[in-house]
Amino acid sequence: MMESVLLLWKEMLHIYDERLLFTISTIFLTESVFWLAVGYFFLIDRSKRFRKYKIQSKDPSPQLVKSCLEEVILNSIIIKPLALWFVGYPLIKWCGLSMSVSDLPSFLTVAWQMIFCVAVDDTWFYWGHRLLHTKWLYRAIHKKHHKFTQPVGISTVFANPIEDIFANTLSTVLGALLLKSHVVILWMSMVLKIWQSVDAHSGYDLPFPLSPFSTLYGMDCSPAHNFHHSHNIGNYGGYFTFWDHVCGTNKAYQAFLEKKKKQVPKNTTGDLKD
Repeated sequence: MMESVLLLWKEMLHIYDERLLFTISTIFLTESVFWLAVGYFFLIDRSKRFRKYKIQSKDPSPQLVKSCLEEVILNSIIIKPLALWFVGYPLIKWCGLSMSVSDLPSFLTVAWQMIFCVAVDDTWFYWGHRLLHTKWLYRAIHKKHHKFTQPVGISTVFANPIEDIFANTLSTVLGALLLKSHVVILWMSMVLKIWQSVDAHSGYDLPFPLSPFSTLYGMDCSPAHNFHHSHNIGNYGGYFTFWDHVCGTNKAYQAFLEKKKKQVPKNTTGDLKD
């Protein structure tokens, strides 16, 4: 199976323009994963069986969700293809990323490069996100994303274009660009980050294997980020809580969790709103 895929990719590189292949492949991968993840959590939200894992009892307004959906579709159809064609492909070529089958990385290379990419992502995202919460940048740029005080999967990409480029996209691709990796590493970084981000905005604290993003030590994906949206303070990290712990930007969240432990649950959702 894999050999057939590699042969097909090699043949396509001979027949079609590399820029076109990169653009179409990136769109297909990222859009497929995004809508699969959004659809997955949409189905979760429609099932009463998973209601006990819902973090907040309230949902965002239908008008806000509609506005978000319209923007996401517009970005997917027009903005993303243009950005990948005119910026994305020239950038990966300038940084030296390969698309060749002969340059495909070994399993060991994939493993250590993905660890590096996640570490770079987490660091860049934390500090970029924290910077966006300074008074002027929040008002001018980041406030749009925080219209969702009850985040849902589709709200993941509801952001100002400047935030989307410098905080979200750059954090995701920077590791692969610095390493001059194969484009496969870039795509894997994108796919992993998209699923993690949708999970973080899902509004559900699902157990493993329904969600893998709170299983490793130092991970607190959806609950921590949901608190960030509902209280608009701290928890600036992405995959891990490392930088929040080091910098003390999770103190309000930790205090909330301690307070919650001492209280008798008032509802079945574990609402993060006080």
